[in-house]
Amino acid sequence: VLEKLRPLEQRLKYHLEKLLRAAASGGRGHGRVPQDEEEEEEEEQGQGGGAKAPGLGGGRRYVPPRLVPVSCDPAPDPESRSRSRLRLRALNSAALRELRQELGEGPLEEGEGLQPPHREEIQRRRWEESMLQRLSAPCRRRRGAGLGLDDVTNFGAFPALLGANQVRGGRGLGGEMAGKGKMGGKKGKNGKKNEK
Repeated sequence: VLEKLRPLEQRLKYHLEKLLRAAASGGRGHGRVPQDEEEEEEEEQGQGGGAKAPGLGGGRRYVPPRLVPVSCDPAPDPESRSRSRLRLRALNSAALRELRQELGEGPLEEGEGLQPPHREEIQRRRWEESMLQRLSAPCRRRRGAGLGLDDVTNFGAFPALLGANQVRGGRGLGGEMAGKGKMGGKKGKNGKKNEK
């Protein structure tokens, strides 16, 4: 948890130091109350007679927001960068993932979460995202997806209880192939069969 908070602390370090200095000095330096400053600003706006923006009720002038200085993160040197990469690679290794899953209290991961995606899948995903276009699934993947579906309804001795006419190899209860029928002739523009 502390490792995740360190980058935030680095970014907010300037603001934290500024707030600590302000708290140590006992205010904003001049001893003014923030409400007094707001009242003075309103008086200045009323006396200034600035140009009123058309369409705005109240006639107040535009006051741009105050910019807050933000410290930039220094560019990491190559050594620390390579060390952090090595550490991340070690933390995501297969052995540690397996150990984390075994000893962790979270639910068991199934499916694609167990192994990292293959290089081909990563390249494919990058191409799809960069070109904003989906690629069709490879033929072997489509064929492989359909192979395991035939045995979904096979529950051990359950087909034997129903009889021999049970679904086998894509055939229906009557023994015909599901979805296959007589091929009709081509239909024309009006939906009628063409006869030649």
